[in-house]
Amino acid sequence: MKTTFNTRFLLSVSMALLIALVAACKKDTDTVPRSSAKAITSFTFGSVSPDVVATVSGNTIIGTLPLGTSLSSLAPTIVVSDKATVSPASGVAQDFSKPVIYTVTAEDGTTQAYTATMTVAQSVHNGLVYVGNLDGLLVAIDAATGAKKWEFKAGDAINATPHRQQRRSRTSFSPNLFYCQYA
Repeated sequence: MKTTFNTRFLLSVSMALLIALVAACKKDTDTVPRSSAKAITSFTFGSVSPDVVATVSGNTIIGTLPLGTSLSSLAPTIVVSDKATVSPASGVAQDFSKPVIYTVTAEDGTTQAYTATMTVAQSVHNGLVYVGNLDGLLVAIDAATGAKKWEFKAGDAINATPHRQQRRSRTSFSPNLFYCQYA
């Protein structure tokens, strides 16, 4: 009888030690802090020509797309903080005829909303139409009468449609030069 008691006792102690050892080997995965980074670091449209890089400032994204671009279905390429996700996802077409809200979720589950507002550059402003040509002339024409108001001689051919943005008439010229004419 004494042998049975000792065997049971030893078996119980051995089992308790085994359980304690197994429990002590368990790794604690909750000690590594999760990232709270949730920024949009880049917002671009590579599907339009030329490529458009929107400005990200605070929680606002603003961009001006080339004249003639339809805002109804554009798919931006969005880069976010490491280990963060964005919704709607990068590369998914959106209707930018109205502001679009993007939500970035950090690894730790916190979120940041961004409002993206896109506009299309205009070639008509204050009744003037801006036209460029291969002879290197940027011409302002009265939209109502067709009369030439002024012209600017660039050093090279104009290979893009001029447009108005923030009180300046802008256009690009080859080879890869950029002029800004106050109008």
